Amino acid sequence: MPCKGHGGIEGVAIAVALTTAKVAPRCWYNRLASALEGIGFRASACNESLFLMGEGESLVLLLVYVDDILLFSSSDKEIDGVQRKLTEDFKKNGKWSHLCLPSSNS
Repeated sequence: MPCKGHGGIEGVAIAVALTTAKVAPRCWYNRLASALEGIGFRASACNESLFLMGEGESLVLLLVYVDDILLFSSSDKEIDGVQRKLTEDFKKNGKWSHLCLPSSNS
């Protein structure tokens, strides 16, 4: 349906672009949250940008801000393991998979 005042294809294209801009961040967050939960993280009850894994000295904290990820742990081994697992999850068949769409290689 064309937008009032713009009419035609251009109005529809603008409406689709605006809708996509609103949906894409949530899609990215859902895809990342699913991957993190799959490797053992749990979402914080206080802050949806914070994910936790393990306890005590093996505690790993992962904080997401837009498209940046901060990863904290007292163990380099834990950090390396998280990075490796996320890389395996997001990289399929030697190619980076789409975050919101199923890979055509699946």
